[in-house]
Amino acid sequence: FYKMGDRKIIFSCKAFVKAGIDLKDFTAEDVKVGKDNSVVVTLPQPTVLSMNMPAEQIKVEFSKVSGLRTSFNAEERNELLKQGEVNILGDMENLGILKDARDNAVVFFQTLLAGAGFESVVVNFKEKKEA
Repeated sequence: FYKMGDRKIIFSCKAFVKAGIDLKDFTAEDVKVGKDNSVVVTLPQPTVLSMNMPAEQIKVEFSKVSGLRTSFNAEERNELLKQGEVNILGDMENLGILKDARDNAVVFFQTLLAGAGFESVVVNFKEKKEA
């Protein structure tokens, strides 16, 4: 059944995303110590560790209902917000969050291992797994 009229809604929100290296797959085989006081560490790819969209940070910026249409109910609003969350998670690479996590992991491990006495520290990442 087609309903006459338009129905539009625009939300704004703040999403808090934490990304980092999950070390549960990190093993001793991922660390290669050279005789020349060097070390090569191969880390898992950065991942999203958590995401939070607090309800108090979600606002309806625009809503328009015309014709024979009904307003958006709570269930429809929640479904639209879920779509937004999926879109944010799907765009992590373009947002630079995973790159920042990768860069921070490199700095962390270089500093940690240099402090442990290694003169040369190389940090690599495992190949990305295709979804």
